[in-house]
Amino acid sequence: MGVTLVLNGHACRYDGDPNRDLLDWLRTDRRLTASRFGCGQGQCGACNVVIDGRAANACVTPMAWLEGKSVTTLEGLGDAARPHPLQQAFI
Repeated sequence: MGVTLVLNGHACRYDGDPNRDLLDWLRTDRRLTASRFGCGQGQCGACNVVIDGRAANACVTPMAWLEGKSVTTLEGLGDAARPHPLQQAFI
């Protein structure tokens, strides 16, 4: 099963287990590590990302749900030259 999505403004495709959680894919395959594993149940918010403009818990979001969606992680909010205020807060 393939999933086409936009990740931090760039089109990409995922071909793999449709039940794999977004957090695992982000951290392991994409090496985007700002989202963290916390509770694994979608309650603590450590894994939060933005999916189509709304906050979502990546640890409980299956890859199959992301077809045609836009996902933004903390890394995708700005860059080194112009960090987003949220990134600036972490710095």
